[in-house]
Amino acid sequence: MVKILKHSKKEDTSIAERVYAELHQAIITGDIPSGTRLMESELASRKGASRTPVREALRMLSSEGLVYSIPRAGYIVEGMSEYEIRDLFAVRLAIEKLAAGWAVARMTPEELVELEGSLLEMEKAVTARTESEIVESDRRFHDIIYRASGSKKLYEICKFIEQHTLKLRIRCLTVPEIGERAVKGHLEILRAMRSRDAGKVETATTSHLKVTQQNILECLAKDAQRLDVLR
Repeated sequence: MVKILKHSKKEDTSIAERVYAELHQAIITGDIPSGTRLMESELASRKGASRTPVREALRMLSSEGLVYSIPRAGYIVEGMSEYEIRDLFAVRLAIEKLAAGWAVARMTPEELVELEGSLLEMEKAVTARTESEIVESDRRFHDIIYRASGSKKLYEICKFIEQHTLKLRIRCLTVPEIGERAVKGHLEILRAMRSRDAGKVETATTSHLKVTQQNILECLAKDAQRLDVLR
């Protein structure tokens, strides 16, 4: 006899949040690669849950653009074409320039110290080649600027876009020379923030994001070449 698992609505919500968090982490770190098919029934079995909270978790991921649904076939982990990456970075540049422009006038001395601290952490992590710390210090640097903008809505938009670039950044920041370029870009932004010169901040932010985009495109091109060789 098959045992039917029954959960309250509150329990289902809690399970859905747990499954969502686990899948979200696995997708952005690349443990679940682009193109992977996710089936409700298989996930429910693997997670020891009913299909209802798993379905909700997948819907949450879909709303963030991390997976997309195919009728009667399940969900597929979203990938990105070169066009989509360029499109994403065009939007990110526009939003991040706005955030940095507001932050340069509103950033407190304490936030400037915090920004410098995150840069020093990234320098150490790049030297030591500790992947998780490189990515975390990079994320923290930009997060400080988002918060310093003083806009809750702008912060939310920046964080949403960050989720879509995180998987790409994780893949590329761990390449030594790319990590070093990111540190250099952050240093130029920090110097511009210290000067309180909005023009310099915009120039530094634009330069950093254009280099980041190019790094990602080069990384993905090399990955594609390696796959062709293996085939």
